[in-house]
Amino acid sequence: MAPDNTVKGIIKGIPLEEDAKSIHTSIRHARNLYALAAKRLSNTTTVIVAFEGPRVPTYVRYGGALLRCTLYRKRIDMCHCCGRLGHCMVVCPKPKDKVCRGCDAPNPGLNHQCSPRSKLCGGAHMTADRNCRAR
Repeated sequence: MAPDNTVKGIIKGIPLEEDAKSIHTSIRHARNLYALAAKRLSNTTTVIVAFEGPRVPTYVRYGGALLRCTLYRKRIDMCHCCGRLGHCMVVCPKPKDKVCRGCDAPNPGLNHQCSPRSKLCGGAHMTADRNCRAR
């Protein structure tokens, strides 16, 4: 989670050969006034940039290049097998533990009626709902 009065954006196409220090110096300079920090996303060409303020700039200067920047949205894995957060069904540690994806009831039958409850915010909607603010 980003600290107050900050927002995260992503830029793509940063060569894998660039280390953390060169990424940091290529982003933190006078032309990117609100850039606070930068970090590569795993082993990809995507970099997450933290900015001061409530908005992500449309473009970011990276060295001599001008790169498009978009809002970063963290992906949360939810298992469609056991219903738990933090992993997907391919690597589920308890694949035999079937639960209702809406209300978390164990071993739901064919006539099961549920009232959805989000595991992220507790709201009356499915956990993976696009409109969930905690997503």
